Amino acid sequence: MSCFFCFGCSENKRLDRIALLQSFGQCTLERYRQTQNAADALVTATESFAALPSDTTLATARTAFTKTIDAWQVAELLRYGPAADFLTLGGKALRESIYSFPDVNRCLLETQLVGKTYEGAAFAATAVSTRGLAALEYLLFYSGIENACGPMAEINRSGSWSALTSDELLRRKAAYARVVAADVAHKTRELTAAWEPGGFLAQ
Repeated sequence: MSCFFCFGCSENKRLDRIALLQSFGQCTLERYRQTQNAADALVTATESFAALPSDTTLATARTAFTKTIDAWQVAELLRYGPAADFLTLGGKALRESIYSFPDVNRCLLETQLVGKTYEGAAFAATAVSTRGLAALEYLLFYSGIENACGPMAEINRSGSWSALTSDELLRRKAAYARVVAADVAHKTRELTAAWEPGGFLAQ
């Protein structure tokens, strides 16, 4: 669906504001649906990566991530309605859980890699700076073995980070990525549903 809007196509035709808002709404919903489709494919790819971490499954997961972030970058401009903060009309602050950039805390993310926070129910309460597409970008694309925490951080003082082998770190990143991708897909589905006819689209 094209998001082209013509504001002055005819000098003899008055601007129909209701039609214009409906067009914005339909376009927004279509963008979220496209992101949802990409996010669902990302879930499948990261599940395969977590089940069998390898260069092949990692490459597939990276490709799926690229398609998802490309779709979201278009939707990222649409910061109104349920994606917006609670102070905005219809806002449900759903954008932050999908893409929190620039709020990304790599040290905390790496601390959670060590503690395997992503494995339990506590993950749902973790900071958005360690979730969403921004976190996935680190988990899927950063191949270094050093962390971003200071020398006095617990994972460095205790030696728990340095104790991780490169293979173990890859396995944990894959497992973390699977959980984050599922969460992104869930939040994207929630955002899309909030826009569906009868939801914010009607407003």
